[in-house]
Amino acid sequence: MCSYLLDGSHEAVPGDKILQQFRHAIERASSEKGPLSIKVYTSGSFLDEDEVPTDTRNQILDLISEDERVSEVVLESRPQYVTEDSMGIIYDLLDGRHVEIGVGLESSSDAIRTLCINKGFETEDFAEAVTTAKAHKIGIRAYVLLKPPFLTERDALLDSVRTIEDAAKMGVTTISVNPVNVQKHTLVERLWTRGLYRPPWLWTLVEVLSQARAQVDSSVNIVCDPVAAGKKRGVHNCRRCDESITMAVRNFSLNQKTGVFDALDCDCRHLWSHTLEHEDFALLVHSIKR
Repeated sequence: MCSYLLDGSHEAVPGDKILQQFRHAIERASSEKGPLSIKVYTSGSFLDEDEVPTDTRNQILDLISEDERVSEVVLESRPQYVTEDSMGIIYDLLDGRHVEIGVGLESSSDAIRTLCINKGFETEDFAEAVTTAKAHKIGIRAYVLLKPPFLTERDALLDSVRTIEDAAKMGVTTISVNPVNVQKHTLVERLWTRGLYRPPWLWTLVEVLSQARAQVDSSVNIVCDPVAAGKKRGVHNCRRCDESITMAVRNFSLNQKTGVFDALDCDCRHLWSHTLEHEDFALLVHSIKR
């Protein structure tokens, strides 16, 4: 479902170019008074020296450490690069800031992560990364994927809630729920154009956030800023209620109060409930007929 491979060439970007981009971003924020949250998203692993050379990474961290406005830093990486060495360097350079490493756990089910997402690591690897980061007073922001391909709406709902609960038990500091959106030239797009995949319902997202917030300790933030919400390629309902529900989801991310969902209602909710109840059976009957 991911189109990051299409974002640029397959050639490595020189470290000086990466540093130049970062300096430019910092300069654009020079008028901001702070406190600032800096998120270094590389469409990959910031801690992988083949993607971001070690010297470049350290220079970026140095620039952040020199900026007294910065109170929070979020870096992205796969779990195998969350090592004692990398965490030690980050701790030494950014001590005093709230630091999180964003890791795409996606699902706590090894089967779903392997067969539906092709992520390339196991839950045990993620848990070890959490432990390593925590030992250096660095948090882990777990990304949870809502409705990877080959799951029904009900299965996707149950898997996301279970994954959030499992991630919280492992000790993550923040959980970011990311509903799948249909991106060009992906397997999901091929399934979607053939009527074999529908992006998740906004009602499903609301249910995931509501159930998870009730089960997970309040010290763990659960956030969601859905991409392409309300559009046919993104998480959506019937269009009539999409905007109000998307706004409620964003409000929830800010205040962590599920009460923002209480007044939400729409006729399409009945169709969503019917889908949860009957989709699995309908697919079974269809496969038997074939």
